[in-house]
Amino acid sequence: MYLFLARFALYFIATCYGAAPLSITQGIGDTWLDYYGCATDHGNLWIAINELKQTSQAQLDNLNEKINQQKEILARQPQLCQGRTNYTQWKPYWGSHGISAHVDTSHCRFQAVPAYFTSLSGYQSHWTTIGMTSIYAESKSGFDVYLMHTEGAKDTNDVCLSPYCIKAANYLLESIDETIDPCEDFYQFACGTWLKNTR
Repeated sequence: MYLFLARFALYFIATCYGAAPLSITQGIGDTWLDYYGCATDHGNLWIAINELKQTSQAQLDNLNEKINQQKEILARQPQLCQGRTNYTQWKPYWGSHGISAHVDTSHCRFQAVPAYFTSLSGYQSHWTTIGMTSIYAESKSGFDVYLMHTEGAKDTNDVCLSPYCIKAANYLLESIDETIDPCEDFYQFACGTWLKNTR
């Protein structure tokens, strides 16, 4: 009994800030507290607690607003993703005049259709292609690209007359040794000059 009263008295005195005397009286079969002047102080304590709660809630609301602002800023930041095609992705189209590829970007996990940009790299004559930055059928998960040689659209027969083909043909013609009869030694005829120049 005394332990309970001691605990209650300590709590009560702490909440009343020790402002008024505390008297404990014994009733018939009951124990009750008779206090004077603590009700006002106790009410002030709850007012202070409520003010702290409101201040804490305002600070929490302010912090949440700042977090949401940062989320919006991050959502507006550009999302970058990169990749490259391999040789097996390219398929012929429009006869032998062009090639096309579907580029899968699903690994980027774009939330909306992005602004795609492509470029073409190579070792020679890739600068003569058209369409390398033209995007077709773009979606969140990919796009298509169609490439054509600049001379490809002008060709109306099977003879390739592009600068690259002409250069390759000249290279082959310069390798021929016209002093050899092709019916007697075709290898020497086709590669004779090239063999002489490379030794």
